[in-house]
Amino acid sequence: MNDAVLALYDVVAGLVENLVYLPVVDSTHDSAIRLIQQVDEEDQRLRPTLLIAGRQTAGRGRTGNTWLSPEGGLYLNWVRSDIDEGVVNALPMLAAAAASEAVATAGIASVRIKWPNDLLVEGAKIGGLLIHVRRGETIWATIGLGLNVVTKPQLDNNLKGPATCLAEHVTVPPTDSLFPELAAAFLAGLEHGIQNPLLARAAWLRRLVHRPGDAIEIHLASGEEVRGRYAGVTADGHLMLDSGTQTRTISSGEIIER
Repeated sequence: MNDAVLALYDVVAGLVENLVYLPVVDSTHDSAIRLIQQVDEEDQRLRPTLLIAGRQTAGRGRTGNTWLSPEGGLYLNWVRSDIDEGVVNALPMLAAAAASEAVATAGIASVRIKWPNDLLVEGAKIGGLLIHVRRGETIWATIGLGLNVVTKPQLDNNLKGPATCLAEHVTVPPTDSLFPELAAAFLAGLEHGIQNPLLARAAWLRRLVHRPGDAIEIHLASGEEVRGRYAGVTADGHLMLDSGTQTRTISSGEIIER
């Protein structure tokens, strides 16, 4: 085990019970899903676990986007079983609140959230999250975080917008110690959010970049594109879109940047 992995373990040891470090992997998110499938099939339970990679060869973003993930970014997935049903639907909000606070703690107080859980700094994307929940006798969840620290991964389709990284917005260049510190801050914020979902939801709302009346366009998973004005969010964090004749509730999609 090299010094970097030991340093990571020291920082996150009190926040997760299992740590898996992967120098290179296709996707921490796909690895997390494979782990869930294996452990669930064996009728086992899994305490909070962290998968973290030095780089990804097939990183995943939301709505099928591919996220190129060279060294210099933070790529991780938090995994656990026995999630309380009462917080499952709030996980996208809790995760985005935790991630944005981690970035703010690292020196970028201006970080904002684009619905539902992309992280922006001055209008450019610095990170994003991907949540997967598997229901059954046991509820499983994994939350993936990709954060641009000293590099700027690019999305591979026409929906991509400008990208940025943490190094472009702080006065002191990031050091190797920042990676475990960011991971620990995210994990601590996530656990706090799970225990205090109403407080985390309020933090998520404060950082949302959208304001009532903003014109927005959304690409849905079905391929449909819808336009309207932002009319707020539901208790579960679903976006309400005012089309002029009706208000539509949207649970999942990608806001298009033109």
